Amino acid sequence: MKFDIGNWVKSARLNADLSQEELALALNLSGKASVSAWETNKNGVSFDVMVKISNLCGYPLPYIEPDNTKMIRKSKNGYIRINYLNVCSDIEERNVENTEIEPLEAEQIIEIPEAWAKENIGNNLTSIAIIKAKGDSMNPTLKNGDLLFIDTTIQFYMSDGIYVFYVDNGFSIKRLQLLFDGQYRVMNDNQSRYPSETITRGDLDKIHICGKVVAYWTINRL
Repeated sequence: MKFDIGNWVKSARLNADLSQEELALALNLSGKASVSAWETNKNGVSFDVMVKISNLCGYPLPYIEPDNTKMIRKSKNGYIRINYLNVCSDIEERNVENTEIEPLEAEQIIEIPEAWAKENIGNNLTSIAIIKAKGDSMNPTLKNGDLLFIDTTIQFYMSDGIYVFYVDNGFSIKRLQLLFDGQYRVMNDNQSRYPSETITRGDLDKIHICGKVVAYWTINRL
């Protein structure tokens, strides 16, 4: 039987008599959207975050039986299946304002060597998804057409890095930097064409981090 993580998060929060906003603030999140998505099982919760919630709320961690459904991601020939997400299609189809976004849907499955994935990405491969970089705003780090490996359990700012996030009714792949005043600096590596921007404190609730880039493949056409 699959454990209901969302119900555990909600029970822990209510045990501490916290609102979604208060729990988000205690976890240094920009708004309640991530907490709401966890409680409704729209997004997964990393074990590190569960430990933080347990400590904050004085609520015991659950015992979770192994989920056999994860085995469908593993092939029998030494390859592992990873979801490929078409973020560009999501941008075109969505027109969302002041509402919580739906989780990204997989468009297809890409198989990669499991040994290579563990060596270059890490052992927690069940949380990894692939998206394709588009445009030149992140040159020279990321090029148009590169395949990006995203850790989808990272849904809040952890440290400086390249994140996939949703803001102003669209998805962006940018470098995020947390400033001393609590605002975020949105940085493009191609500074000559795309200068950095600052997201003001009043706009922080509009940010929904969907994952962090942990590796990428550069595709060179001959």
